[in-house]
Amino acid sequence: MKSFIPVIVLGLALAGAGPVAAEIQNYDYQTQNPRTREDINAYTVKIEKLPDGRRKYSRTIVGDDEEVDKYEDFILDENFDTVEWTTKGGDGSTSYTGKKNGRTIILKGTLDGEPLEKTIELEDDRPFYFSPKFNLQKMILSGEPKTEFWTLRKDKLTPHLMEAQQDGVKRMKIMGEEIEAVEVKYNPTGKFARYYRRTYYYRPSDGLFVYRKSPTGSVTRLVGP
Repeated sequence: MKSFIPVIVLGLALAGAGPVAAEIQNYDYQTQNPRTREDINAYTVKIEKLPDGRRKYSRTIVGDDEEVDKYEDFILDENFDTVEWTTKGGDGSTSYTGKKNGRTIILKGTLDGEPLEKTIELEDDRPFYFSPKFNLQKMILSGEPKTEFWTLRKDKLTPHLMEAQQDGVKRMKIMGEEIEAVEVKYNPTGKFARYYRRTYYYRPSDGLFVYRKSPTGSVTRLVGP
């Protein structure tokens, strides 16, 4: 199994009217099989705090096969609502952009090799989270015990209403240190809740995502800086 080196997506965001650069932070993550300790993938998340108050997240996920390499970036507004994003698969069959304006989402590009041009109208004004593990940082910073939001099923790009709630504080080892992390569970609302459940953990001090265990058993954790 080859070793993975997190890929840092280089760039610099500038304020539109002047030379002031955005604040940039990089965080490294690694996904492993906990039984064999084999690496599955690795990525660096670059977070840019833009001068207008929004945040831009970007990451390149590197796996053991070029076809699983993936690039994403997404911009969150002051309320951590996703307003635009880009997704590119390593094999080139999926590459599209998304933009949200009010309740309207516009998608353009290709999905699984097929042309994509789609408009989605959300049913209400609840927030839209394209990549919930990052959007849910808002819950930690605001102290919200529970929230509901829209997201898209990634393979079909269909909208689904989700709910998330905090479930206490757990102790875990991150980067060699014992820390406290806030547990957040999320799932679809209503009768589909039992078919899809995710649990994420966040650092209380700044809401940073630090740990996830997937339904298949793989573990993603913060490994740097």
